[in-house]
Amino acid sequence: MSSDAAATPARRRRKLAAVAAGTTLAIAGAGAAYAYWSVSGSGEGEARATSASPLTITRGVTTAQLAPDRTGDLVVVVNNPNAFPVSYAGLSSVTFAKAVEPSADGSGADRPSCTAALAALESRGPFSTPRTELAAGESRSFTYPASIYMQNLPTTNQNACQGAEFVFAVTAAAAS
Repeated sequence: MSSDAAATPARRRRKLAAVAAGTTLAIAGAGAAYAYWSVSGSGEGEARATSASPLTITRGVTTAQLAPDRTGDLVVVVNNPNAFPVSYAGLSSVTFAKAVEPSADGSGADRPSCTAALAALESRGPFSTPRTELAAGESRSFTYPASIYMQNLPTTNQNACQGAEFVFAVTAAAAS
């Protein structure tokens, strides 16, 4: 065998060793570069919960329906002043508050001659509503048909309540 033929495998091994060494250095160099630019840190973050505001409820507009021994609708306007939606479920309490003079804007003066005993009103409900989502800032009117009943007092003249608007204290049931 000639010396050129014997030198070729040795030359190949050296060449292979040089390529392997170069590859190893390239990989090691890339790792060192990655480690050089990689950074991390730690600290604190914060989130805050908002506070819920109560729904506001105002009188709605209804037609004159009540008379002795008759029913009438209760209408309310429910407003969600919160920055998040709520699920309205209806009224959890309805109580006669007072009789007032009719007015277009709901600011009628009290009518003291139409007392609670004379008006003889009963809240008959139901005052539940299929769960209704009220968006943030949304107002919506709800009508509870035939939910208020005016008793007939056969021995008492109820004329002082003719034409009066009846105001009810109500409490809403809702959840966010």
